[in-house]
Amino acid sequence: MACRYRATFHPQQDRAADRGRGLASIDPAEPRGETSWDCTDYLTSQYSDAQRAELLQESVGSELTDSVRNDPAAPAWVGAWEGPFEVTVEVAL
Repeated sequence: MACRYRATFHPQQDRAADRGRGLASIDPAEPRGETSWDCTDYLTSQYSDAQRAELLQESVGSELTDSVRNDPAAPAWVGAWEGPFEVTVEVAL
């Protein structure tokens, strides 16, 4: 049986914590729709077995996990999101 993958998009917003010192924090933002989708076709067409294994081990915020938002199967608002974000990928059960 082939493995299936599920991606989850985590939209975020910048919040200035201390403008005088230029520090900022990132807080969750309200999603504009569905946040999860089956990304199996995208991952199997774009990444090798080794890269997919690495992607599952990566913490959120890596270039590899973030690239999954480019999946054509992702909700349209995900690709259009202009703020900070993270993407997590897991094996779908």
